[in-house]
Amino acid sequence: MTKKILFTLLAIACFLGAAGEVKREEIPAKKLPFMATKILAAYFGDDPVTTAIKEKGGAFKMIFEAQLESGTELQFDKDGNWTMVDCKDRPVPERMVPGKVIMFLEANHPDATVVKMERDPKTRDHTITLDNGTALLFDEHFTLLTATPD
Repeated sequence: MTKKILFTLLAIACFLGAAGEVKREEIPAKKLPFMATKILAAYFGDDPVTTAIKEKGGAFKMIFEAQLESGTELQFDKDGNWTMVDCKDRPVPERMVPGKVIMFLEANHPDATVVKMERDPKTRDHTITLDNGTALLFDEHFTLLTATPD
């Protein structure tokens, strides 16, 4: 009886260890999820992917990353929806920025441009970083929650 319990505990420990392990592998850009390739073509068509990464993480989480020739970095969920777009010191393509965010910026930060966007897949909150260093946190309905000035 004790051997069965010990074996079961060992099996569970091995399973949990494997589930918590993060595995990153470089993949061809064409192996990114379909939606990710559509986003890249629509908004960054003239900026080729130089590196694509598939990351399997703990609790069976999977994300994809793409680095573009310009230095822009993007992250996608397992379905290819963007979760992060970091254009560094260049503006995020305006067509990619949600309309309510653009309206907010026109009224409150008319001289600023968006250089980074992050979307929380669970809460659907958006963090928008401007070229002046200001970070804006919007809820899923694009109501401003917090603003952290430069």
